[in-house]
Amino acid sequence: MGFSSTGQLTVLSREIIAQSSRSDFTVKVWQVADGTLVHSWRVPRDLFPSALSPDGQMAAFSSCSRKEVGAVSECIQSKIKIWRIADGRKMRTIWQDGELRAMAFSSNGQWLAVSYCEKLGSPLICVERAIGMWDLRNGQKIRTLPGYSSWQTLAFSPDDRWLASAGCTQGQGCTQDEGCCFTFSPDGQLMASGGAGEIKLWRVSDGQLLHTYRGHRRALKGLSFSPDGELLASAGEDGIAVWKVLR
Repeated sequence: MGFSSTGQLTVLSREIIAQSSRSDFTVKVWQVADGTLVHSWRVPRDLFPSALSPDGQMAAFSSCSRKEVGAVSECIQSKIKIWRIADGRKMRTIWQDGELRAMAFSSNGQWLAVSYCEKLGSPLICVERAIGMWDLRNGQKIRTLPGYSSWQTLAFSPDDRWLASAGCTQGQGCTQDEGCCFTFSPDGQLMASGGAGEIKLWRVSDGQLLHTYRGHRRALKGLSFSPDGELLASAGEDGIAVWKVLR
C-alpha cells in the first residue's frame, strides 16, 4: 500500500489495484497484469472516507451534505454508495446522519462498519462519536456501538468475530499519527498497531503486548501482514520496513 499527497493507492489483490484521487475527483481501478483500466468513477469533491472489501469485490465511497452555520460548514448527513468493482454497478446507497470518519467492510462482505459524529459541541466540534453496523444485504442498520470523540479507524478480524477501533477520547489531545493504523494477522490471533514511529504487536485473546518495533522516524501510514503471518510490513513517510513477527 502506498500513499501520496493527492490520493491513495491500494492493492486489492494480486490482480487488481485501485487509486482514489482528490486532484481530479475520480476513483480508478486497474488490472495489474496488463495495466487495463477496469473502471473509473467520478466522485464528489468532499469524498471522505472510502473503503474496499477484503476480497476486492466491493468499494464504498461517502460524501457529505453540508449546512452553513455562520462562518462554519457543518456536515449534517453522509451518503455512502456501495459499488461492485467487477462491472462498476452501484449496489446500494446508505444514508447516515453526521460526518463520517472511517469505514470498514467485514471479511465476509456482509457488513459495513462506519464511524460517525453523534454529538456536536460548540463551535461545531465533534465531542462524541459512534460506530454504526450496516447489513449490506438489506441496507439496514443493525447495531450502534460507542466510539471516540475525535478521529477513529476501524478493522474487522479475518473471522469477523472482532471489530477493532482506535481513536482518542475527549481531552486526550492525541493526533491521528499517534495511532494511525492497525491490522489483524491472517489467522486473527495477533494485531499490529502503529503510530508515532512505533509498532506494537498484541495477542488478541488476552490483549497481551508481545513486542514493540522501533525504526520509523516519521509518521506511519499503513501496516500489513504477509499471507503466512510470518512477516509484517510497515509503510511510513520515511519509507517501508519489513519485520519478523515475534510470537
